[in-house]
Amino acid sequence: MRAIAAEPRHVPASAPVELPRRSLWWAWVPAFAAVALFFVAIGMWRSNQRMNDQLAEVNNRNQDQAVQLDRLNQELRLLRSPDAVHVSLNPMKSPRQPSGTAIFSPSQKRMMFMASNLPPVPEGKAYELWIIPMKGAPMPAGVFKPDEHGNAMMMDHPMPEGVEAKAFAITVENEAGSDKPTSPIMLMGTVTAGG
Repeated sequence: MRAIAAEPRHVPASAPVELPRRSLWWAWVPAFAAVALFFVAIGMWRSNQRMNDQLAEVNNRNQDQAVQLDRLNQELRLLRSPDAVHVSLNPMKSPRQPSGTAIFSPSQKRMMFMASNLPPVPEGKAYELWIIPMKGAPMPAGVFKPDEHGNAMMMDHPMPEGVEAKAFAITVENEAGSDKPTSPIMLMGTVTAGG
């Protein structure tokens, strides 16, 4: 027994503890989850941006339609106005027999003009509509060009404040318009009592 006790004891070195592979895999799960959440967040952010862009586009379209609807309602009010006056403009000298109609409402201070069979204007020129008041010089009321069929329309123009129209006329002027007629009157219509 003494001999056994005297023998040096050999203590085995502690072997490194090997972790099960499953626990290493579980250590990576939070990292994978974080990366996945990052990509999901980017996808949701992009989707949100697309939806915001679509919403802005829809809002812009709604605003455009609201403006158009408002303009159409104003034109309809002008046409239905009890004091709306229709003035037909007839040719002074023309083989094509162009014609025009001005509709205006003194109470709404609005007017519109439609023409047909107008000959084309030279380059740099346009037709100009004139209001001929009871007193004073003709007043410019808008510049326009006809389409390829000779038709033209000016919708919902303001009437000058406090002007009582005696007649309407059309001349050919520079494209930018003129403050007084510089060419012969092509069409003219007189305002008749009671429209």
